[in-house]
This record gives sequence, structure tokens and C-alpha cells, in this order.
Amino acid sequence: MGESKRTKTILIVNGYGCQLVPVLVGYLDGVCAFMQSNVVDLMILCGGQTQRKTFPGVSEAQLMLDYIKGNIAPTLIPDDVVLLEDTYWTFENIVAAAKAINDREGVLNPDDARMTIFCEAQRSLTVQIVAYQYLGKYWGRIKFKTVSWELRDPKKELDTADNVLRAIRYPRFADLMRIEKIRLSEER
Repeated sequence: MGESKRTKTILIVNGYGCQLVPVLVGYLDGVCAFMQSNVVDLMILCGGQTQRKTFPGVSEAQLMLDYIKGNIAPTLIPDDVVLLEDTYWTFENIVAAAKAINDREGVLNPDDARMTIFCEAQRSLTVQIVAYQYLGKYWGRIKFKTVSWELRDPKKELDTADNVLRAIRYPRFADLMRIEKIRLSEER
């Protein structure tokens, strides 16, 4: 009898700011709990320097990695960690994560992998739209873990979902959104 292959686990974590506020700590504690009960083979942490004015030089991805490393056993950190420090919104997070996964095509086979994507609950629709578009070959093997803390108007999330759909259809729109998000990061 041949050896059975272990299903590989891919973990994608979307960032939400460059300051460890209580809601972000709770979110990251959820990520740590997931890592304590699952063997993670590839961890992708998404988020650039979205608050350049108030937290210069700090990326969401690095902030999350530092927190995770400080709160779980070192043996639970996978050898393959990707920091996506040049992403500024949900669309870029998932597109860049998909590229990082596709770069490991020989190592990660969609049939032998499962994926968990952490995101804030109100952004879940947007994350799912982009994941479906760019990680479609993993569809059916993707779980979304959400934590709710946003108190913004749900209409704003629908606007974000609309922007994501435009970015998928019109790459130039994605470029313009990136320019706007970087501009905003310099004001925060």
C-alpha cells in the first residue's frame, strides 16, 4: 500500500491597520488559535504600510507576523511564510496571495491542499469575490474565518465590492485604486 499524502494547509491573513488595537489583537488571537490546532504549510500575511504618517515603516504584514511569533510556539510557525508588504486593499491582498501560491505550483497541488482565509466579517463578501476569481481552482477547499468589529455603514462594503468587481474587469481601475490607497496611507 502506498503512503497517503497529507493535505497541505494554506493560511491567508488579511491585515487591518498598523497598530495593535484590541480588536486586531482579538483577530490575531483567532489566527494563533487556528495555527495551534492545524499544521500550516504556507502562511501568507497581507498588508502594506497603510498608516505611513502615524506608523512610519510599519507594515500590516510584519506587525501580524511579530504578534503571531510572540504568541505561539516557534515550532508552529511554518517554514514558508510570505509577507505581502506592498498591498493596500483587499483586492491586492488576494491577488498577490494567489500569485504567491501559484509560484509554488509544483509544491502545492490544489487537489492536496486546503485554504483558510482570515478577514473582517463585513469584508467577507469582497474577499470571497476576489478569491473566487483568482483562487478558483481551490474553490470548495477554501474556508473563510471572520471576526466582526467594523461598525461602518454596510453600503460602504457594497461600494468596496463594486470596486473589486471593477478592478477584476478593468486592470487600469485596479491601478487607480492602488494610487488612491497609497495616497490615503500617507494621510493616516
